[in-house]
Amino acid sequence: MKKTCFTNAIHRQLRPLGIGRGANDSGGGPDVIPLRMAGVPVAALYQDGTDYFDLHHTANDTFDKIDLADIQQNIAAYAVFAWLTANLDVEFRPQADAPEQAGTQN
Repeated sequence: MKKTCFTNAIHRQLRPLGIGRGANDSGGGPDVIPLRMAGVPVAALYQDGTDYFDLHHTANDTFDKIDLADIQQNIAAYAVFAWLTANLDVEFRPQADAPEQAGTQN
């Protein structure tokens, strides 16, 4: 299965959750970049982060500020992604005979 088919399958399942299609350019962030560089596939399901740093790492960054609907959407989105990933016949990692692809994003 081609990568575009896989991303289309994910998008079809996430759309009813109110999740739009991204740019398919996940980098992984500083804690995951070494894994991506080693050829491990990475993915990111981004939520609206416009107010993320209003509370992040402040004294007011407490559980009572969490929006239950946002958490439920995240849980549903990652469950769909994990299920599809586990059940589709897709090889995400570069093949051993193509080492020049080891640092590319999938």
